Amino acid sequence: MGVNLSYPGAQEPALTAPLQARAARPLERESRDGDAYLDTLCVHPAHRGHGIGSALLKAFIASLPAGCERHALLVDAENEGARRLYARFAFTPDGIWTLYGEEYLRMVREGGGRSEFPPAKDVKRRAKGL
Repeated sequence: MGVNLSYPGAQEPALTAPLQARAARPLERESRDGDAYLDTLCVHPAHRGHGIGSALLKAFIASLPAGCERHALLVDAENEGARRLYARFAFTPDGIWTLYGEEYLRMVREGGGRSEFPPAKDVKRRAKGL
């Protein structure tokens, strides 16, 4: 139904080393040291709208690995549904990240408690940009 793939940003070079050895061109980094990086979050279209994406995102936020200062992800700037979901969980824009010639919006959720979520009012305000 859904998938959440994440890792500490500092481990990205080691995780991608086997791929790098076979790649025709250098792999580009998606994360920074200090990130708990959400590489993939997806929900099968038939199961969307039932809270699965929110549950997967909560699990990611609750698992801030040692040595990580923030949660981070890249999202297609055109994907408004995903951007709204991330904003509801206090992710804020942190600039544009170019990866293989494509531009993505980098969003971060700074520090804080591993399982603490902002009050619902704050989440709604952030999602609206207030």
